[in-house]
Amino acid sequence: MYIAIVAVVFVAGWAMTVREGLWHNLLLLCHLILAGIIAFGFYQPLTVLADEASGGEYTYVLDILIFWALFALSILLLKTLGTSLSPTKVKFLHPLEVYGGPVFGLLCGVALASITAMSIHLAPLPKDTMGGAILHEGGVDSPSIVNTSPDLAFLGAAEIFSDPAGLGDGGEFDAGLWVDDYADRRERFEGVMAAAKAAWELKASRSESR
Repeated sequence: MYIAIVAVVFVAGWAMTVREGLWHNLLLLCHLILAGIIAFGFYQPLTVLADEASGGEYTYVLDILIFWALFALSILLLKTLGTSLSPTKVKFLHPLEVYGGPVFGLLCGVALASITAMSIHLAPLPKDTMGGAILHEGGVDSPSIVNTSPDLAFLGAAEIFSDPAGLGDGGEFDAGLWVDDYADRRERFEGVMAAAKAAWELKASRSESR
């Protein structure tokens, strides 16, 4: 199921860009990566604020909703900024335009699939959802990153952008700890749902006995 979802997103992303030119797809790839990093960097503090404002009523759905809202907003702003700064479409030599466009379209599909795969961690699902594909019990440095762990590709990029010794200064980000934290969170969600189901069944049985 996990691989199927990632594959569908990848194919859809590539299909939407395969006929576009090299310049369009190059900009789109930059937008996808930057929007993903921006959304990933800000979704947690905004989720905390929203959770406090709602009294904890939507705790387990806010992460994924806020992440994708930030991602969509970032894409829109980046595309608007890109269009205003570069209103003229850059033309490349014919071989580059013909073959480079689909290649960068392929990379756009990979980027979108990686972001989608990462966001599954945020969803209100069971801990071992999709056969435990996102638990990464072998470690986040598992060699399966290329074919079955596109979420780790995005998390690896997040580590680079947040590294104080590298591109960022917001504190170190540990992909392994992040994966474990959200696995624990999904386990707590299972407990909440089990308790809610038990309470509903008890209420239903009492109603039937009256």
